Amino acid sequence: MPHGTSDSEKDLHTTNVKPQSVYFMAPRPHQRAMLPARPTELDNGHHRADSKLEFLKPFCHKPSAARTCNTLPSVGMKSAALFDAMSAAVKTKGPELVKMGGAVFQFIISDGGADGKFVLDLKNGSGSAKKGEDTADCTITMKDDDFMAMAEGKLDGMQAFMGGKLKIKGNMMLAQKLQSILEAARMKSAALFDAMSAAVKAKGPELVKMGGAVFQFIISDGGADGKFVLDLKNGSGSAKKGEDTADCTITMKDDNFMAMAEGKLDGMQAFMGGKLKIKGNMMLAQKLQSILEAARMKSAALFDAMSAAVKTKGPELVKMGGAVFQFIISDGGADGKFVLDLKNGSGSAKKGEDTADCTITMKDDDFMAMAEGKLDGMQAFMGGKLKIKGNMMLAQKLQSILEAARMKSAALFDAMSAAVKTKGPELVKMGGAVFQFIISDGGADGKFVLDLKNGSGSAKKGEDTADCTITMKDDDFMAMAEGKLDGMQAFMGGKLKIKGNMMLAQKLQSILEAARDPACEDGSFRRDRPALGGSPGGTWQTEKDLPHATCAPVKPCARLLKPSLG
Repeated sequence: MPHGTSDSEKDLHTTNVKPQSVYFMAPRPHQRAMLPARPTELDNGHHRADSKLEFLKPFCHKPSAARTCNTLPSVGMKSAALFDAMSAAVKTKGPELVKMGGAVFQFIISDGGADGKFVLDLKNGSGSAKKGEDTADCTITMKDDDFMAMAEGKLDGMQAFMGGKLKIKGNMMLAQKLQSILEAARMKSAALFDAMSAAVKAKGPELVKMGGAVFQFIISDGGADGKFVLDLKNGSGSAKKGEDTADCTITMKDDNFMAMAEGKLDGMQAFMGGKLKIKGNMMLAQKLQSILEAARMKSAALFDAMSAAVKTKGPELVKMGGAVFQFIISDGGADGKFVLDLKNGSGSAKKGEDTADCTITMKDDDFMAMAEGKLDGMQAFMGGKLKIKGNMMLAQKLQSILEAARMKSAALFDAMSAAVKTKGPELVKMGGAVFQFIISDGGADGKFVLDLKNGSGSAKKGEDTADCTITMKDDDFMAMAEGKLDGMQAFMGGKLKIKGNMMLAQKLQSILEAARDPACEDGSFRRDRPALGGSPGGTWQTEKDLPHATCAPVKPCARLLKPSLG
């Protein structure tokens, strides 16, 4: 916007403003299924990626069961819950949001009366939120129904603007900051609670057999939405927001709870450090990890990998796919709907539903088994485990697409983790240090810590203090691990970056060599995966030489491909 523009000219609801100048940053694909549900079923998978108020969705919380109101929900202003969520976020992490926002946002619900005016101040002090009006940098005016419809993806933002349903006054560029602000404000544990709820519906009896107790979760900085009950004791199990009599109550901050759930924070260390508080039967807390593992939709990691792959090599995948794929994990709830667009532009990926050329529907376990090569696609189709709608021929492209999208280093990290469990003391003696691996194009899954210094060793996803940090792209890291890329050449050519003790990096090859064998036991490496280490010019061993070489469920173990040392 040119300098010196008058206030009247800043009111963007005028005929001389080009529609393309009006836009907001939409949530990243992986965040859509992490949005709390509203009574109107916000998480119905039909959010539009082009909604101009998508940034408001993380604030759409279901009203607390403890809240009472003199007005029936159907009569009251629907936007009230949205404003309440914003207020709660400012109270728990105001300074962080102020640092991100640096502006004052005014919301006006034109048919909401006095309650329809709300100010989100992310500019002054530690931030604040209040009802009413104030001087603002960006003002958004809409009717209640239109505001909620747009927030829920039922009303297109551009259509709302062109039709006079959306008025925006002030600095439009500030709207671009809202996505990162709301991402920090959102309670991350909400997605985990949603996953638990979906899991209980899909496999309640199995979880009840595993848990046998009622668990109360309290996210101390999560407000009313941070209280969740998982009943794995009565009937087929149940899950609900709020509080109830429990056998074991677990209290943690949002970030700490997610870190523990993801394996980045050890439960015992969290407890000893005061980050985890347990009330009731402490022994039940030991069951939590296996319960969360069983509850988690395994396909989520695969969807994340697809999203990351589209960002780094979209044009290549578009050339390979040439179509829009809709994935539906039938027992995955809202998180189980994912769209991979390899037809338009440079490709895109998002959670939810959209018009597709090929729709693939499977259960979570079956989809992962097929993706890992443990379940043959044709057998899955003939046996009713795989349902295809649309162009069936496109489904034949799926395996090569998944192969191209997959972070190859993931199998290597799995092998390291398995090796630490089976021969940790041996590897600790060999390594004597903490190694941090960062796959620069691998997203969140590309960060891995191998601790060969403390105790019997450990391995985990994420980041930690390390003696030696190795940063590489996925393909380069695998090429080096396979012996196709010389480490020194990689370092000199800028493909390998080392931070900390560089001498430790020299130990890496022998550590990877020792870590290889356990990979066969869990099927991480198969004939279609490159072998680890060794000279490319070696003589390939045969299955006869390695009696256990068929350890992988479907395809022979990659040890078949290992060059002989002689």
